[in-house]
Amino acid sequence: MDMDDNEIVAEPLSALPNPRARRLRSLVWNDFTKRQKPDGNYEAICNHCGKKFTANSRSGTTHLRNHLNFCLSTRRADGRKRGRKPRSTSKAIGVYHDDKDGSNGFLFDQELSRQDLARMVIFHEYPFELVHHVGFKTFIRNLQPQFKLVSDEAIKADCMNVYESRRDKLSEVLESLPCRVSLTMERWCLSNGPEYLCLNCHYLDNDWKLQRKVLNLLHFGAPPSAEDISEEIMDKLHDWKISRKLSCMVLERSGDDQGAPSNLLLKVLRGTNSLLLNGDLFQFHGCVPALDAIVQDALLQIGDLCERVRSCVRFVKFSLEKMRRFENAAMLAESPRIPLVVDDNTSWSSALLMISTAYETRNAFKSLAEYDSDFSFPLTDQEWDDVKSVKECLETFDHMIKKFSGIRMPSANLFFIDICGILLLLKSWAVSPVLIVAKLASHMLKGFEEYWDANVALLAIASILDPVTK
Repeated sequence: MDMDDNEIVAEPLSALPNPRARRLRSLVWNDFTKRQKPDGNYEAICNHCGKKFTANSRSGTTHLRNHLNFCLSTRRADGRKRGRKPRSTSKAIGVYHDDKDGSNGFLFDQELSRQDLARMVIFHEYPFELVHHVGFKTFIRNLQPQFKLVSDEAIKADCMNVYESRRDKLSEVLESLPCRVSLTMERWCLSNGPEYLCLNCHYLDNDWKLQRKVLNLLHFGAPPSAEDISEEIMDKLHDWKISRKLSCMVLERSGDDQGAPSNLLLKVLRGTNSLLLNGDLFQFHGCVPALDAIVQDALLQIGDLCERVRSCVRFVKFSLEKMRRFENAAMLAESPRIPLVVDDNTSWSSALLMISTAYETRNAFKSLAEYDSDFSFPLTDQEWDDVKSVKECLETFDHMIKKFSGIRMPSANLFFIDICGILLLLKSWAVSPVLIVAKLASHMLKGFEEYWDANVALLAIASILDPVTK
């Protein structure tokens, strides 16, 4: 201890070895260091990347062994032990080394540079013909004269090699996953052309981070049937060896374009007895596309009101002279000068924008009707009140959809409380004394209850298992 006048400071005693401590017998401890924390518990620290894991006697070593399988630092260390040249994940086009005189030098490597060029082409979606561009040739020649540019076919082959390498690594990860995976599919087609389907996979890695990987991009020369799509997806699942690891299929859109193939896929998978609860929770409909479809369908119930607003906006935007008259009316009425928008008649979000801008300039429309005889169809005060009510309803759904869409890695546990709130809100709107709100909400409620019945079980289970909600 140190003594300074009347102050005595005791230094902490080093931990005494425990003669009864068990000797670490597992080979995994060659790559980990076991250390006791101040609270008495033990932790294991990876010697390669420094990550910390629980190391109490009841924890076992399986989680430590699983970490070593995916520790990039361990892979690079193993590569050096076997005499392989270490490959950095950086984008450097050479290898630094120490000269005999102790100064740092740079050793150019043609193969590494070709790999970096291939990754650049993939990442930025450059054309393979980039290697023939005069400007690119001049840039490379001045940057590194030793680099030999190859043909576009060689670059294409290099890109395929990068793809095959990444595919093999992903296949190893998926095959060794202790958890299940979820699927999503996106379909699109060109006008009078082929159709494409992108099959995506979602899973939790060993660090409990949600990962999203593109498995396959499928091409169909002609519009495929539901049987064609389900058979193609099943073949790819077998190729990836995850046909017995599926948790659910998330449907991003409503309708037969995704529902029918998913139903056939569910029928096939049920025959393998590999699904949870025999597939009762296999199909899950995405919240954002479901809400979008419900609002879009309900908008037909207020088509007359939307057409009245649309006619007023089109009248103002018909010519520069009418725009000038409207601006003068806005100035007299002290109305805000907001650009008017005509919706495209196919998207409810554009209808909301049209209604919102029209309502904000309602005083200008009222003033325009007083001195412009050509504007003979202004909205009544009751109609403007209805416009306000509809605007507030649509803004609520617009806010909710933007909130859901803003989640970078969406998972089912994040939506349950908000979905319950939407259900209660629609039920209260359905009995509103404002007739147009009740009409709009009643139609929305029918579609939303269908979504609720089909998905509430999975949303509730995910919310219950979420530690944050406990």
